[in-house]
Amino acid sequence: MPSTTFDEIIVRLLEATGSKRKMELCQFLGVGTEAIRSAKQRGKIPSSWFIDVSERTGYTVEWLRNGTGQKLKVAQDPPASPSGISVQEDLNIAAKVLVSNTPYSVALHLNIHQFGKAVDEQSRIEDQEVVIQQLQQESSFMKKEVEELKSQLARLLATGGDVLPDKEIA
Repeated sequence: MPSTTFDEIIVRLLEATGSKRKMELCQFLGVGTEAIRSAKQRGKIPSSWFIDVSERTGYTVEWLRNGTGQKLKVAQDPPASPSGISVQEDLNIAAKVLVSNTPYSVALHLNIHQFGKAVDEQSRIEDQEVVIQQLQQESSFMKKEVEELKSQLARLLATGGDVLPDKEIA
């Protein structure tokens, strides 16, 4: 796991979920307590945990995984309207249309819901892109480790096993 310990990640997951103990975190995630022990033994927390906690709590995947970046997702301020219309004015107009009981109210209602879903989906995609990038980095690191282990094995086989490897294999 990049530049953070397993226990530091668990502390962040506990904070994000409002859990006091690991058992409460397991209940939040819908997993048994053995899942945390297993993840610690493997030295890898499932990416699905980060995504689940992020989607349900508003904490960013990057902060949950690495303790870096923005802690909470925040709505971006809308760009200033060139015509000077404020968000409050837009909301007032939308409310007027929504209560008008016209075909426009139905259309606006459906559009609002679809745009809301699109914004939520975009946020989820961005979180998953962060996880993918981190997994690619981990994969690259693991490939290098495998190559080093192959090299050490080849040296051992070539010398009949008499030479110790450069590094201890953990």
